[in-house]
Amino acid sequence: MKFLHTADIHYGAAPDANRPWGKERARAIRDGFARVISVCKSESVDLLIISGGLFDGHPTLEWIEDVDNAFRFIPETKVYIIAGEDDYLFANSPAASYAWSGNVKYCTQSEFTPAVYEELGVTVVGASCDRAHFVKDRIAGAQADAAMASILVLSGENIEEDDIPAGFAYAALGGSHSPRTMRDGRVVNAGAPEPLGPKDTGKHGFYIGEIDIQEKKLAALKLVRRQGVMYTTLAVDVTPASTGQEVEDNIRRALENRGRENIYTLKIRGKCSPEESFELRGIRDDFRIEEIINETEPEYDYVQLFREHPSDMIGLFVKDMNVEERSEIQTKALNYGVAALLRTADERD
Repeated sequence: MKFLHTADIHYGAAPDANRPWGKERARAIRDGFARVISVCKSESVDLLIISGGLFDGHPTLEWIEDVDNAFRFIPETKVYIIAGEDDYLFANSPAASYAWSGNVKYCTQSEFTPAVYEELGVTVVGASCDRAHFVKDRIAGAQADAAMASILVLSGENIEEDDIPAGFAYAALGGSHSPRTMRDGRVVNAGAPEPLGPKDTGKHGFYIGEIDIQEKKLAALKLVRRQGVMYTTLAVDVTPASTGQEVEDNIRRALENRGRENIYTLKIRGKCSPEESFELRGIRDDFRIEEIINETEPEYDYVQLFREHPSDMIGLFVKDMNVEERSEIQTKALNYGVAALLRTADERD
C-alpha cells in the first residue's frame, strides 16, 4: 500500500504579504498543495495523509471548496485529514460540517478514532486538535488494530518518539514546519511542504512510503524535496578593519552565488570600527532581504578615549568600567554606554 504523508500546508497563507515578493509566496503555498495532488496522481498513491495544518487557521468556505475540488482530481486516492493546532476544530467548524468528496475522510473527533480501509489493508487511527495546543496525554488512548497494519495520525509540535504507542506500522505527525524522522523512519513529522517564513530554512517537501500489509510494517519511505525559493540565513563576520563597502561587496557576491530569487536574513557579527554602521542600502534594494541583524560590537580604543575626555562624563565612565577582567555583560555595558555618551556629546556641550 503506497501512501503520501504531508502536513502544515497552510492553504490560504500569504507569507511576507507586506513585501514585494508577497504575492509570489502566496501562490507558492497553493502551488505546493497542487504538487501534492499531482504526485498522488502520477505515482498512483493509495492513501494521502494530511496530519494537520491543511488550512492557514480556520478556513473559509472558499478554501474548503478549493481543496475539495483538488481531491476530486484523484478519486482513486483515499484522503485522510486531521485538524492541527493551527486549524483546530471548534463548535460549528465549517471543515467538520462540510460534505467532503467520497474519497475524503475528515476526522471530526478529538479522541482517537479508527478509520478502516479494508480495500487497502490498513486502519488509520487519528485525532484532530480541538484547541490551539495539543494535549500529549491523549496519545496514550491510541490503539493499533491487531488485525491490520495500522497508521497513527496526530499533530503536535513537541511529540517525541517515546510518546508513540507500540503496534503502529507508521506514525504520521504534523505540527512542525521542519521535517523530522524517528524510529528509523517509522515516526515522521512531515514538516511543511513549502517554507512559510524566514525561520523555515532547510529542506522541505513531503514523504512517500509503502506499507507491507502482510507483515504490517513500513517497507519503504523517501522524502520528495521541493524545488524553488528558499529562506536562508547568511552570517557575515567582520573585523575592525572591515569597511562598509567591503562588507557590502562580499555579501553581494555571496548572494549572487546563492541566487537572487531566494529570501535572506543577514547576520553581521564580530568586532567593528565604531564609525561603521553597515546599513547595506544597496543590498536591500537589489536582493530579497527579509531582515538584517547587526550583532557587531564596536571596538573602541579606551586608552585614547580617556586621553581625549579626561574629566568629562565619557572619561569618568571609561575609567569606572574599563577594568582588566570584564564579564561579557560588563563589556556590552561599556560599549553601549560609550556609544550613547558619544552620540549625545554635542547635546551636553
